Amino acid sequence: MKLVDSVSMTEIDRRAQEEYGVPGIVLMENAGAKAYSMCREIVPSFISPDSQLLFVAGKGNNGGDALVMARHAFNDGLSVRVLMTSSSLGKDCELQFTMVRKLGVPVISWSGRREMALDAIRSANVIVDGIYGTGIRGAARGETNDIIAAINEADGFTVGLDVPSGIGDEFRKAFLSVKADATLCLGLPKKGLYLPAARQRCGIIAQIPIGFPRPLVEDPMISGELLSHGDIGRLLPSMPDDAYKNSRGKLAVFAGTTGTTGAAILSASAAARSRCGLVFLFVDSEAFGIVASQLVSVMPYPWDATGDARDFNIDDYSAYVVGPGWGFEHRAPWLRRLLDSAVPGVVDADAITLLSRMDDVPDLDSNVILTPHPGEMSRLAGISSAEVLDDPVDAAVTASKRYNAFIVLKSHVTTISDPDGRYSIIDGMNPAMGTGGSGDILSGIIGGIIAGGVPPTEAARLGVLIHDSIGKTARKECGWFISQDLLPYISRAFGKY
Repeated sequence: MKLVDSVSMTEIDRRAQEEYGVPGIVLMENAGAKAYSMCREIVPSFISPDSQLLFVAGKGNNGGDALVMARHAFNDGLSVRVLMTSSSLGKDCELQFTMVRKLGVPVISWSGRREMALDAIRSANVIVDGIYGTGIRGAARGETNDIIAAINEADGFTVGLDVPSGIGDEFRKAFLSVKADATLCLGLPKKGLYLPAARQRCGIIAQIPIGFPRPLVEDPMISGELLSHGDIGRLLPSMPDDAYKNSRGKLAVFAGTTGTTGAAILSASAAARSRCGLVFLFVDSEAFGIVASQLVSVMPYPWDATGDARDFNIDDYSAYVVGPGWGFEHRAPWLRRLLDSAVPGVVDADAITLLSRMDDVPDLDSNVILTPHPGEMSRLAGISSAEVLDDPVDAAVTASKRYNAFIVLKSHVTTISDPDGRYSIIDGMNPAMGTGGSGDILSGIIGGIIAGGVPPTEAARLGVLIHDSIGKTARKECGWFISQDLLPYISRAFGKY
């Protein structure tokens, strides 16, 4: 599903009306009616006869959508009140307000009855927030902040309409916004909802189509997309019935040193479970004994970092993974050997730090996937971790273009970027994955997929989706887990396709 920023969403709205003849009021009616139906489904107290529903409406289209919802709720016999945050309304919002008033829905004006408005917020069982839409620039300001603060202090279930008010493309952690229990995203997913600082304030996110013409919502010129587990089957090619170990790919993993053998074991073991035919693990000679005693299906080899990297024939392999628990001493020539080859690979952990230290920025020829966390991303991009998290899409896309590589920027919301500027978002939100070694498993999964012949752009997305799916399955079945617990789930996940 395409993912848009506020500028793109405004353009889609304009084109729907001007090029396809869809009146704005029709889109508003669709949005409000479908959002109302969704609320009835996902908000437990919404249709309770004892519930007091409060619809907080701003002056623009977002407020108009909220007024449509209020009208439907009132017609269905629910207890409804409307709080208007402004007396100056847009054309379509004004029309919706007129209908609500003529219907007899109780209306409170913030400017005229502030104490009554605060009482209504405090006493509501469900609050539908329709103050701001996606077009907000910077932080919310003015008297609206008092309304947002009151909503956040209230005990009612809060629904953000399209976005929780205050959240936009420029949202930052310090900004005030509504803290929603659920967000009903209208038309297309919004980029601002998936900023790391914003995502935690959105609750459950439900996507609601509202009738935009198909050519607009599927426009190939839109650079962002939101991926879900349902995309795995589309991205993962079927395995031929006559496949055998050599045809399924041969992966070289460079990982592990004294004290970090776990990273090597996890990465290589994950790769072996990711449809890869053969996995070879090159590990420091000093750590070889520990690793060899714990691996059966992976072939470990003692490796000397002081050897001549030019003598290693990486072309014998379908793909490589380099970096998990790898260390730094004498590693740079080996990393350069891998990066200068035509073999596709995954660069993770310590290898990312080594890459960021290189004086000359190598052109990775759209053949390599880098898998940084925000701290490693800051070193690649030359900015702070806070700046990375402020706008991960910009940080990832900029680095992708700089290195001519694919970036998997790991966080509770993961960003995947391509050298051509396209990007994908995967909504993680699974704290159980915040455990040592989960990133090593991800690098192995992606490496195994590439070795099997999947191009890097699809492999990056598939790897993150599989990784996310096994984490959520393990959370459901095991609760909290360690990374080693995830390994059996990898085989099960691939086995579904």
